[in-house]
Amino acid sequence: MNLAKLTSLTFLSAAALGGGLFATSSSATANATRTVSVTCVETPAAYCEAFKAQLAKELRSSDQIISDENGTSDVSISLVVTDNSRSRIAGHLSWQNQGSKQSMGPEVEVTTQDSALRSDAPDMFATALLKASNLSF
Repeated sequence: MNLAKLTSLTFLSAAALGGGLFATSSSATANATRTVSVTCVETPAAYCEAFKAQLAKELRSSDQIISDENGTSDVSISLVVTDNSRSRIAGHLSWQNQGSKQSMGPEVEVTTQDSALRSDAPDMFATALLKASNLSF
């Protein structure tokens, strides 16, 4: 059966990340526009774009994903790829709310056996990174 060649997802560590990235403390804060900057480190373009698209689905409609060279965003997220080959991609997210210390999510990988990664691997990787990192939107 061809199911044996399906891309697999592996969560290499399970970090408990209290509070979540987008936890809010009041209804006024919950309605405010937040700016979210995204940086992709050593990341193929298709994976970076898939991550941004998946993140946009998870954010509130008033939130904005921006390019933030000046460090003025409310939240900064980095997608860090630690391994990238024909049959495997691995990485993690790191993030920081303005005024707080940086947090890092668990390592996630998408792999195949005996073939190249499928065309849906970028979307699978993005979804797995967000889920594994336990970000609250």
